[in-house]
Amino acid sequence: MSDSQPHNIIQELRTTYIRSLADKMAQLAEAIQTKNFATIMRLGHQLKGSGSSYGLPQISELGARMEDAGENRVACSLGPLLAEFTRLMDNISDNQNKSETS
Repeated sequence: MSDSQPHNIIQELRTTYIRSLADKMAQLAEAIQTKNFATIMRLGHQLKGSGSSYGLPQISELGARMEDAGENRVACSLGPLLAEFTRLMDNISDNQNKSETS
């Protein structure tokens, strides 16, 4: 196994994870719209646990805040959190695209 193979596998896993976040964002948007706090808590918890594992601690931090807002049923903070998640995903995608073309 060459030294580049582990790096390539890690990069592929990270790329797959980043792509999966779009689905999570859509699920969160729907859960926020319907005030499904159980789903908001579950998705926030998943993001909290996974982001740092893929080198994205901002995702973990945002997930923790979403989980907390869902648990405490603070609906007014969920829209801004979703907007922050959208901006964060845009930045991550931009950075991912730049690193793939380098």
